[in-house]
Amino acid sequence: QSADVFDWANKNGESERDRAYNLVQYSIQRNDFLKDLDQAKKDQLEQQMGDFVLQVFLGLTNKLLEEI
Repeated sequence: QSADVFDWANKNGESERDRAYNLVQYSIQRNDFLKDLDQAKKDQLEQQMGDFVLQVFLGLTNKLLEEI
């Protein structure tokens, strides 16, 4: 993928400055995408942990209610 990006930057940049700008913009966008992806994974893990804790709590509550 990096080779494609460098090829794209070299073909689309009118000057060395434009090519460098294109590469910097790509790097920023990629980093933002990876941060968002990491956050989505963290959010998903937290959701799963919350669901698990809720199920354990509900299971214990039901057992206690059955004993009463």
